[in-house]
Amino acid sequence: MSKLDGNERWKTKMIKTEHVEQFEGQQRDAGSKMITIEERTMVRDLILLPYIDTMVRKSLKELEHSGSILKRAYLLAIEAIQRRIMQGTYLLQK
Repeated sequence: MSKLDGNERWKTKMIKTEHVEQFEGQQRDAGSKMITIEERTMVRDLILLPYIDTMVRKSLKELEHSGSILKRAYLLAIEAIQRRIMQGTYLLQK
């Protein structure tokens, strides 16, 4: 016998099988209303791309003040990344 056997409040916290069946039925009915994996990926990308753009801009500012030998190559790479971010954001918003 456990400490919870005599506790009446604990019984109300347990999930009853009819509640589980009701929940699963609602999930099946809502299945057609849920977004697809592709749509979730699009939403995720639309949220993350502005943050990635901010990080890239910060790296660009740091690079402009550095004296690196490969500064020109890094600048070209960062500009290409920024173009891809802009294109991706534009396509997702469309």
